Amino acid sequence: MEPVDIGLTEYPIQVYELFNGGDIGAEVEIDYSLIDELNADNYARPILKCLTDSVIRIPPGSCFETKWKFSPIEAKTYEVDILFKVNKVNFTAVTFKCIGYDKRKMNNAIMDNRIKEIPEKQLFTLPNQLALLSMDRIVLGDIPLFTRERKIIFVKNNSSEHKISFTWHVTNPDHIRVRAHSIFRTN
Repeated sequence: MEPVDIGLTEYPIQVYELFNGGDIGAEVEIDYSLIDELNADNYARPILKCLTDSVIRIPPGSCFETKWKFSPIEAKTYEVDILFKVNKVNFTAVTFKCIGYDKRKMNNAIMDNRIKEIPEKQLFTLPNQLALLSMDRIVLGDIPLFTRERKIIFVKNNSSEHKISFTWHVTNPDHIRVRAHSIFRTN
């Protein structure tokens, strides 16, 4: 979740994306019980609210954006586990770390330079999911000029009965470009 300034009159709607990497549809149920506890512990205020239905159906190979509203009342980090039940069988807990800050007391540069926490690999597998990548997202960070950075990604076959193959499919040409930014300024 993106950090949010306390005391706003209207809080931004944020998105948490769920991806179904399997070959069958997935029914995902969101358990709100721990969110309700967080809100009750904070003066019964809606600190975190899911704006998406509690049961979601995600087709195979598709994404679904769950929508959330984080409304902090204090400048602190709120932490809550969100429980996802997949196809009424598997439970997965995802920890949301939500930061409330007071812009009057904090330098904006601190918030702009924070490291985003992006999961590098799929958080849960679905029944009958044939393959799994060792990393779904590659974050290279800052790389000095004229250096080489390598990442190895493994494709794991989860099936003992089926052979698998894969093709690298890029739908947006911007996703395969590497952009270098100069860190030196000239006066």
